[in-house]
Order: sequence, then structure tokens, then C-alpha cells
Amino acid sequence: MTEIMVEAKSMHKIYKTGKVEVHALRGVDLTVRKGDMIAIMGPSGCGKTTMLNCMSGLDDLTSGTIKIEGNDLADMSDNEKTEHRAKRMGFIFQFYNLLPVLTAVENVEMPLLVSGTPAKEARTQAEEIMEVVGLGKVMHSKPGALSGGERQRTTIARALISKPAIVWGDELTGDLDDETANSIMDLVEKMRRETKATFVIVTHNPEVGKRADKILYMRSGTFVSVEQKGQKPVPIKQGTERPQERQTVNPEPEAKPTPTKVKPKVKQG
Repeated sequence: MTEIMVEAKSMHKIYKTGKVEVHALRGVDLTVRKGDMIAIMGPSGCGKTTMLNCMSGLDDLTSGTIKIEGNDLADMSDNEKTEHRAKRMGFIFQFYNLLPVLTAVENVEMPLLVSGTPAKEARTQAEEIMEVVGLGKVMHSKPGALSGGERQRTTIARALISKPAIVWGDELTGDLDDETANSIMDLVEKMRRETKATFVIVTHNPEVGKRADKILYMRSGTFVSVEQKGQKPVPIKQGTERPQERQTVNPEPEAKPTPTKVKPKVKQG
């Protein structure tokens, strides 16, 4: 039986600003198998990044459940979530989030140092993975001296150095030209094959989506269709009601009383 990496049910996320409520997620369900690459596509503001943040534990749901490797995020404390992210998750962001005062290799080794790996061992592993992603000659340069593609390769190396079970990617080719974007996705597929990690990526780029095993199309906080690799999109329906609006439907309507016919009185002579 195929093991499940992500099992999310009825995800609702409501942001409140004064009297205004924004329903970013409307009852979304998602199941991701271990080792798969899933792409989530849709227009800006449809809830893609919100869902990614909730599933990775960076944000909390208003209601619903999220299990990662069978662990319910709602049962974890903030410290436990932080530790779980450090040891079992990797993150690839559109804007890199590299520390400008550190060299590329120092940025890459940071997750290992934070998790308690000795400095010498962390540096050795960081140098090895920098060679793997093709940055051996520039690993001692700071991010400002690197091209966009080199910075994104550094981000990928940092995301994968801890050998995470799952990698979350948010517009990981958004600022790159087509040629560089293709080379980055070639690297992502290569690293996925080698590490057996699960990838869940958010993208606007159809060419990036085609690299995934499955594309989920999102609109207004819910999924509207799914496309398996090499097949046409198929419409899907998920819950869209607010958590407080769910109603219990009686299986049978209440029976109405049958009116009693009254016989007219007959006058007798």
C-alpha cells in the first residue's frame, strides 16, 4: 500500500480585519503520496500560498486537519512544529531568503548548524551539495555576487541539505528567464529522484506544472480541477461552505397532520 505524506481534510482559513472576513481557504481536501511531486496552480490571491503556509505549519488553520507523515499539526506545540520543520521539511522560496552577509555555502550549512550538527561536519556536507547543484566554483561568494539562477540553486541546496521528507516550493522559478527556469526544474527533478523527497510546489508557470505528477487548479480558496500527468484536466468539487454555516439535514420531513373531515349536521323534521 502506498504511504501517504500529506493528508489534509476540510481546510478552512479565515482572516479577520475588523468586521471584514477574507475566506482564503474554503474546505480544501488534499492527499499527497510519498515521493510524488504535486503542483498547485491558480490566479494570484486564490489561496495557494496560504495553503502552503498552513500545511507546513507556518500558519494555523481556522478549522480542518492536516497530517504530515501521520502527525497531526494541531497536536504539536510551536516548538515541536519548528523542530519538525527543521528536521523533516525543506523550503524553496521565490525570493531566495538568503542571508546577504553570509557566503552561499554558509547559507546552505545553516539548517544543519541550527539542528545541532557539528560545524566541521556541516561545512563538509554543504560543500558536497554545492558541488552537486553545480556551484562548486562560487560557493564562497555572497548572494549579491550570484546570478538569479545561482541564488535559486543555493536555495535548493539549502532546502535539501537536511534530507527532508517533504519540500515546499513557492514560485521557485518566478523571477527567472525561461532557460534558467528549465535548468532549475531539471535540477529539482534530479534531486527528487536522488533523495526520494516529496515536492509540493505553487506556481503560475504551466511549464513548471507539467513537470509534476499532478496539477491541482485552484480558484477562490478551493480546488476546481485536477490534471494527472499526460491527461486532460478533470473537474472536482470540494466543500465551499463556511465552518459555521454547515447544517444538519433531517433525513425525513416532519409529517403534517391530516385534517379531519366533519360531516354536516342533518336537520330532522
